Amino acid sequence: SFPTRRSSDLIVVLNIHSPGGSVTGTPETATRIAQLRDTKEVHAYTSTLCCSAAYYLASQADQITAAPSACIGSIGVYMAMLDESRALEMEGIKVEFIKAGRLKGMGASFKPLTDEERALMQASVDSIWQDFKKAATTLRPISEDDMQGQWFDGTTAAAKNLVDVLTNSSIDEYVAGLLVR
Repeated sequence: SFPTRRSSDLIVVLNIHSPGGSVTGTPETATRIAQLRDTKEVHAYTSTLCCSAAYYLASQADQITAAPSACIGSIGVYMAMLDESRALEMEGIKVEFIKAGRLKGMGASFKPLTDEERALMQASVDSIWQDFKKAATTLRPISEDDMQGQWFDGTTAAAKNLVDVLTNSSIDEYVAGLLVR
C-alpha cells in the first residue's frame, strides 16, 4: 500500500534503452508507473532508444529526459504473421488442420487469413493503439500526426512534446544532478 502523500525526496529514475517489444504486460506496467507518481517523483531517462512499448512506459513518468541524438517515439502497434501456405503448396506439402472453433488457428503460418480473422486482428491492433495514444497524451500534448508509428531524434521529440528535457549528461551525471537539487 502506498502512502497518501507524495514525498519530494523520493525519486525514481527509469534508465531506458529499448526499441520496444511486445504489448503483453506493457499497459499494466505503465499503470504501475502512473500509480508510482502518487508517492514518488518519476523520471524516464534515455541516451539511446525509447521507442514503442518503452515509450509507452516512459510516457507515464513526470519527466522524460533524452539525449538530443536518442531515438524516441514509435507510437504505434503492429502484428505480423507469415503466410507460408503458397510456399508449402509449391513444395508439395499439405497441412491437415483439424480444429474446434471457427477462429482457432487464426494466424497459423500454413494458411492465409480469412477476412473475418484479418478484421478481428485489425480491431485488436486498433484498440491497443488507442490505449497507447491515450497513455502517451496523459501528461503531454502530442499531436495525432506524431503518433503514427514514426520515431524522432531527441531534439525533434522535444519540439513535438514527446520529451520534456534534453540533456548531454550520462545517466550517472543525470542522477547526481537530481540528488543535489
